[in-house]
Amino acid sequence: MEAIAFHDAEAAAREALWWIYEEALPASERKTRDALAAIGDDPEYSFTLFCADGAVAGFSILFLPIDAQFAVLEYLAVDAGRRSRGMGASIMQAVIDQTGDRTLLIEIDRDGSEQAMRRRRFYERSGCMVLDGVRYRMPRIGAEAPPEMALLARLADDHATLSRDTLRDWIAVIDTRMYAQARDDRRIAAMLDKAPAMWRRADG
Repeated sequence: MEAIAFHDAEAAAREALWWIYEEALPASERKTRDALAAIGDDPEYSFTLFCADGAVAGFSILFLPIDAQFAVLEYLAVDAGRRSRGMGASIMQAVIDQTGDRTLLIEIDRDGSEQAMRRRRFYERSGCMVLDGVRYRMPRIGAEAPPEMALLARLADDHATLSRDTLRDWIAVIDTRMYAQARDDRRIAAMLDKAPAMWRRADG
C-alpha cells in the first residue's frame, strides 16, 4: 500500500478519490469538492490517498489542530470493490500512527443500521470506545441536516481518562476550525447535558 498526500496526487487519482468519497458517505456528511480540495493545503490537516495495484484504494482525512492534544478522523473510506480485504484496517493503522500522542475522536452514525454497527465494531477493534451520554451532532454543512451521531474516542497511550470539560473545549475547536462554523456554547451544552464528568479507558 502506497500513501500519497492529496496535494501530490495526479488528476486521475483525485477523480478516483471523488468517486469513493461520494459513494461511501451520505450527502449530509459530505463537503463540496472545492472545500475538500482546500483541505489538502491546510496545515492542520493530513489528507492522504492510499493506493494498491496502481489504483486509489481508499483515503483518510485527519484534522490535527496545532494547539490541542486531539485529532479527528473526519473521513476514512475504502473503494467498494476492496472492502473486507483488510484495506480499511491498514488505513486505520496509518491514521493511528499519524495521530501520535493525541486522543483520536471519530464521528459515526448511530441510526442502528447494520452498516453503522459494522463501522462501530471496526473502530472498536482499533481501540476506540463510544463516549456514552454524548448526543453528538455535527454542524450542518450541506443541504440535509445531519442526524444525531455517536462520538468515539481512542485515548492516547498516556491518558487513561477524558473529562467532559476537555471534550467541551475540543468540540468548540471542531465546530469553529474543522467545520468553519460560529461557536455555539448552548448547542455544545445540549450535546453534553447527559454525559458523565469523566470517561475512563477500559484498561485505565
